[in-house]
Amino acid sequence: MPRQIPKEKRMTKLGLDRFEVQALFKRSLSSRQIAESDIYNSLSDLIGDVIEENNNKISQQLSLKLSEKEQWKYGK
Repeated sequence: MPRQIPKEKRMTKLGLDRFEVQALFKRSLSSRQIAESDIYNSLSDLIGDVIEENNNKISQQLSLKLSEKEQWKYGK
């Protein structure tokens, strides 16, 4: 059975989430006076989805590496 990590020590977030990316993207483009449009909103959604997927993958890889390290540390 895997060792339980205390709640206060768990990693809850890596990088930006989808909504933060969308807000940054929209803020960056709005400063260039680009009007709201379907393509504009679609691009911000797409970029947010890609970054969220990447963050999830990084989180999974880090969790795997940490669990491998813990197993090695305790000789399990």
